[in-house]
Amino acid sequence: MIHAVFILGAIDTKEAVLPLMRALRLAETHDVDWITTVLPSIFGKLGMPAIDELKKIVKDKMNDWRVKDSAVMGLAAITINHPEIEDDIFPLIHSVLTDTEEDIDVRGCAGNVLLDFVRSEYKESLLAFCEEEEKAEKDEFEIVAFSVEDVKEVFSKNEKNIDYYTKDWLSFYDEDEIKKRQERWRREEEEELEYLEEDEEFLEPFTPEKRKIGRNEPCPCGSGKKYKKCCMNKEK
Repeated sequence: MIHAVFILGAIDTKEAVLPLMRALRLAETHDVDWITTVLPSIFGKLGMPAIDELKKIVKDKMNDWRVKDSAVMGLAAITINHPEIEDDIFPLIHSVLTDTEEDIDVRGCAGNVLLDFVRSEYKESLLAFCEEEEKAEKDEFEIVAFSVEDVKEVFSKNEKNIDYYTKDWLSFYDEDEIKKRQERWRREEEEELEYLEEDEEFLEPFTPEKRKIGRNEPCPCGSGKKYKKCCMNKEK
């Protein structure tokens, strides 16, 4: 599936839109990071033909938050080469951020996109979202999408952070990248083997030390007889 998605992205025609939408759902379902991390860039290059389908995903509250996450980023990526649609796309992303009936993770993603593109007109909404997260009850493992400090820092620097939206997915086939993957897989295989060996040692059955039993001691079988009159002869 990875190669098919990369080729569809390289073909760059409207016929690639629907297969890529199916790939988006499959990649999120099966956690295929090779695909999910570059789909926003692929949609960005595909451009205008992908907008309607991406909008449908964003507006449908039944979609998984991870699928909507990629769709929101895909829409933002399209504006890089088509700034004329910014006034259409960013208000939609802002509406996701402010929709209290929307999944909190989707809203956080929308907010991060607005920060990446430094959309200062939505600063107050971003700060309000931070306050909303702070007031919400959280367990100790919950991760906040972004903080008040993050928002202030982004707008003080006023620098877009769009590298994630412009990845070159075809670098997957560069010789250096192939060598890096092969080396990483080799290390992972070695680590897995070491782990299994340690696991096998840990799981070896415990064999208690045998204590020498006196001839006149009660037999350990529980018969009540002396050892010499019971199991000692059987063992011999």
